[in-house]
Amino acid sequence: MSSRSHRRSHYLSLKRFRGSAKHGHSLDSPSEGFTIIELAIALAIFSVLAMLIMVTLNGFVQVQDQTLNRFYATSQAQNIIDRLGRDLRTAVTPTNVSGVTTPFVQVSPTEITFYANLGGAAPTELRAYITATTPGSPDCPCDFHEDEFSGGSWQTRIDGSYVTSQNPIATTTVFTFFAPPTSTNLSPTQISISQSGTSDQSVLNQIGLIGINLLTQIKPTSPLTTINTLIELRNVAFDPTQKAGS
Repeated sequence: MSSRSHRRSHYLSLKRFRGSAKHGHSLDSPSEGFTIIELAIALAIFSVLAMLIMVTLNGFVQVQDQTLNRFYATSQAQNIIDRLGRDLRTAVTPTNVSGVTTPFVQVSPTEITFYANLGGAAPTELRAYITATTPGSPDCPCDFHEDEFSGGSWQTRIDGSYVTSQNPIATTTVFTFFAPPTSTNLSPTQISISQSGTSDQSVLNQIGLIGINLLTQIKPTSPLTTINTLIELRNVAFDPTQKAGS
């Protein structure tokens, strides 16, 4: 190799060495660790991923909560309807109560007072009604009750919470009343009952079917669930020899 080529090779090697030293690198070892910018980018990506995971998990929890609330509300409303339906199907006309010629004492869209054959020596007076969950409030949500008159006072028979919608009680309809089909009218005919109710026995005598409509909501953020049914009444006089429900 000539002396000129040797000097040129030495010059280039020295230049590369100086350039590497200027930028803080060694020719003998690669760069190590991350720069601040790289760490900031990694942290930002991690934060976004963590946020997405939390949002997804929170959505799953909310869906599960709503599903459980809907199941509980539906089960409670169905239980109320089943129990009240059984009592209404045993509705009978008492034979020893003055002025009462039907199974009903008084009815309204939010209350029914009637007599039922529960297997005793005399028919039992029952009352199904709603009250505001918040005492004194004119609005629902409301609690459902069925009381039994026993021993000279009303005793709780059924209690259910949050079983009607958010409508004002004054416009809430839990019960609807129908006259039974006839040979000339094959469909039940709805009987108009004012919100204040009626105890007129001539009107009550027309009732052959009762519709029950419950909108359940366990808490204000829960979805509304509607449960309804139509109960056909036997509308017969009380017979102490007949067992309840027969």
